[in-house]
Amino acid sequence: ASNFRPFETNAIRLESGQNARVDITLSVGATEQVEVTAVSPILQTADAVVGEVISGTTIERMPLNGRNFSQLSLLLPGVITTEPDSFTQPKNFGSGRPFVNGQREQSNNYTLDGVDMNEPIDNLLPYQPSPDALAEVRVETNNYSAEFGNVAGAVIGSTIKSGTNEYHGAAFEYWRDSSMAANSWENNRAGATKAELEQHIFGATIGGPIIENKLFFFGDYQSFLRDRPSELVRSVDVAAHAGTTWG
Repeated sequence: ASNFRPFETNAIRLESGQNARVDITLSVGATEQVEVTAVSPILQTADAVVGEVISGTTIERMPLNGRNFSQLSLLLPGVITTEPDSFTQPKNFGSGRPFVNGQREQSNNYTLDGVDMNEPIDNLLPYQPSPDALAEVRVETNNYSAEFGNVAGAVIGSTIKSGTNEYHGAAFEYWRDSSMAANSWENNRAGATKAELEQHIFGATIGGPIIENKLFFFGDYQSFLRDRPSELVRSVDVAAHAGTTWG
């Protein structure tokens, strides 16, 4: 406005689900220009949510076995799992969910771009986004807003990347084979051979402009092939089953 000094600041980045407040004081006078070249971190003063945002850079650099992004929630305090192997699956086959602040694994709420992403019977995760397609993951473990019902554990919200004014893309394949793995403790104890496994996880991402500065696109694809013969190792009391023939 006329008769007020200009005020200029560098870009302020908002994270997923963040409410930020920036107080700007306009002073009378037009001869001076106030320019802020460094902005301190924006404090969350609008609510008392306990949680953290895991950035795209962290997602890309974390060694996620099975490319299961749910492993990222284990980086936060109060989040544990009793089955680490359940987080190594490319898809959620009924496990791979964290225990948050003592709650059961069914007590978490997953969202994707703000849309509910939970299987209704046992609160399973029906879709595993490719880590290459994620801009960030926000994990709220306590005091989250009333808009997030359904849970007593964590709210785990994923945000898909968007296109930019430049074309960006990537292609990947992750190969896993039993020839490069050790035998499990259970198999060694029972004298059983190592389980066979051959797994390929592959895909690509692409994004770019449709109308510069106005309209963008982004797409991703991921699939996996797995060859793993089924087996089960169990121990029985031989003396208690004398005379029994096992087939």
